[in-house]
Amino acid sequence: EAKSLEQYAKDLNAASLKSATDVLKLAQRLEMGATNAYIGVIPSLADKGLQQVSAKLAADEALHWGILTNALASPLPAKGFIFGA
Repeated sequence: EAKSLEQYAKDLNAASLKSATDVLKLAQRLEMGATNAYIGVIPSLADKGLQQVSAKLAADEALHWGILTNALASPLPAKGFIFGA
């Protein structure tokens, strides 16, 4: 069942967004979640083509995360994998 706009706003805690930085941080969290979702689904896909599409989408979302992280002047992780955990 589709959610209402009010439910989406509540789920994202939109009322707490007070600045551009708050919006960027929300977008950054959503991109991290999307990246991990695409990575997480790969093992369940039997079709190699679908696995490849999911991996490409994960890479695209990871790029978005990196751009947002840069816009927030936050450091990138020095080591280890930050996605797929």
